[in-house]
Amino acid sequence: MSWNIGEMVELRPFQGGAFIIGGESGTYPAMQVVCNNCAYTMLINAVSSGILEQNDYATGGPENG
Repeated sequence: MSWNIGEMVELRPFQGGAFIIGGESGTYPAMQVVCNNCAYTMLINAVSSGILEQNDYATGGPENG
């Protein structure tokens, strides 16, 4: 198998047929890992895995913090 690291994406909660925006809702940064053979895609939480620090994500990145 061959894997490719994709772009960083944000995940937003979806409930009752609509995206939840505002209130107690947030977004979750994730890194894509995609199989080059079948396109199976894994999403790795970027903060939990250490790719991003929570403070960097909350401020838009280390250059903005």
